[in-house]
Amino acid sequence: MNGLESRIAQAFSSPIGKNLLLNSNFLNPVNQREITTLGNSGYMMDRWYGSFQIDTESTVVLYPDGLSVTGGTAGLDPFVPPYVMQVFEKDNIWGALAGASITFSALVTGTMTVELLDGWNTPISGASATLTGGSSATVRTATFTLPSGLTRIGIKLSAAQSTSFTVQWVKLELGETNTQY
Repeated sequence: MNGLESRIAQAFSSPIGKNLLLNSNFLNPVNQREITTLGNSGYMMDRWYGSFQIDTESTVVLYPDGLSVTGGTAGLDPFVPPYVMQVFEKDNIWGALAGASITFSALVTGTMTVELLDGWNTPISGASATLTGGSSATVRTATFTLPSGLTRIGIKLSAAQSTSFTVQWVKLELGETNTQY
């Protein structure tokens, strides 16, 4: 086991391939608040926070076939994309994983932007990708390298103006390839 693999094993006490996201199955999510349509911003399903600008025709809705996020056509300037996000509570281990690869995968219809954050609001440079699933649900992936100096990590899923996506599940795992959900 090399030094990076050792740090990963120590940090997570689990093998590569484990889903780091909680409540990641949007077909059967834990939703104690029973919120299926986001009013503006706040928590929906457990561990997932969402937000969008009012008066932009944007929506964030949980349907039986997955979580749907739509970037409206009306607009405030600048347009702020609607999103859902999850921030990890384990904030003491990310610094040990500098240089590690992390892979995001999703079963998605439409076009979704995935972005890694340093904490709640700061985008990690080079850690953003647009995933296009087309008209039927397709598994899409993106792999990023974690920089040094991270104290907490978040993941944001958003829809650009006039685009939308429906996602059935999401997975974030250590390593360069995605494994079966």
